[in-house]
Amino acid sequence: MKRLVIQWEPLNGGEIAFAHFPEPFPMPDSEYEAFEAVFRSWERRQWEGYGEIQIDEQSSPTALVAALRELGYDIEHRGAIPPGILPE
Repeated sequence: MKRLVIQWEPLNGGEIAFAHFPEPFPMPDSEYEAFEAVFRSWERRQWEGYGEIQIDEQSSPTALVAALRELGYDIEHRGAIPPGILPE
């Protein structure tokens, strides 16, 4: 399994989770396309007005981690890990 580090940063009082990948994870172009598709679908937001964001189940931090695991990544979390990511 491939290792991927996610550094989590809370924004807007913890309502938004920013995922940063602080360590390099080289991959072939075909694998990058799959990774990019997962990340792009996660980062989309639907704006409902000035400063308001609707986040659905597909764009939650948990959904991002699940999708990356489906691509074969073993995820290491750092920083302020959003609720629901780690088993309780």
